Amino acid sequence: MGKKAGAYRPLLNEKQVAERLGVSVAFLRRRRMRNEGPPYKKLGFLCRYTVEGLEQWIASQHGGPVKELHKSSSCPPEENYP
Repeated sequence: MGKKAGAYRPLLNEKQVAERLGVSVAFLRRRRMRNEGPPYKKLGFLCRYTVEGLEQWIASQHGGPVKELHKSSSCPPEENYP
């Protein structure tokens, strides 16, 4: 069964996106205000994100900002950088 034109695509709220990225909602809002975060849609006063848009944005990130999004032990400590 294929997707119909205009089929429903689930939307994520900012709390869900923040949890997926491992960041705070405030961080996500700051990025949105600077046009640096994942693409979003305005529904009245609400901001919603598509899963596809979020995945594409994550895939497009290279270097720098990704360190902030993924605070894992696989990234060397910042003090090691000149």
